[in-house]
Amino acid sequence: MLDGTIMIQAQQKVHGFTLIELLIVLVIISILSAATLRIIRPSSTIAISLATEEVANAFVYAANESYRQNKFLGVEVDTANNRLRVFELDTSGSPATPLFTVYHPITKKLYTIDLDEDERFGHTTFNNLTLSFATTCNGGNRIYFNSSGQARCIDPLSVRVTQMVLDLSVDNQVVQIDLEPATGKVSVQ
Repeated sequence: MLDGTIMIQAQQKVHGFTLIELLIVLVIISILSAATLRIIRPSSTIAISLATEEVANAFVYAANESYRQNKFLGVEVDTANNRLRVFELDTSGSPATPLFTVYHPITKKLYTIDLDEDERFGHTTFNNLTLSFATTCNGGNRIYFNSSGQARCIDPLSVRVTQMVLDLSVDNQVVQIDLEPATGKVSVQ
């Protein structure tokens, strides 16, 4: 009788998949997913929109935090290297020195936007930076915001920014970021 029970159990069919079959399917799905992710890149419209938002937010952050903390925070736009950095201005010496020690409030990393390194921005570049000042400014591509949130030159500190326009481009698209120097307000066109 014991042999008959074993015989009945051996004749029953087991429904399901073997471990080998499951692993093969998992490998195929993984390969297809990896190939799809490599193909999918952000479209140029999405890339430039993300880059524009990040860059505009950096200017707004520097202006707002200068006002809120009664500090001098600024922004350096390096068009040659497609990089933007937020800095705190050390005014203890002459000329004032930018200290690139400001951390992004969300990522908690140094506040740097590198268009070439971040894949979300596709091939977006800083196309052109136009900075105009009330008088001569030796600050190059750096501006800071005073405790009132007004944009200024870093050398000499008293020189007002009269215009700041930054163009970002990708493919045939160009987006313009304008800074209202008296208020620190940023607009995008």
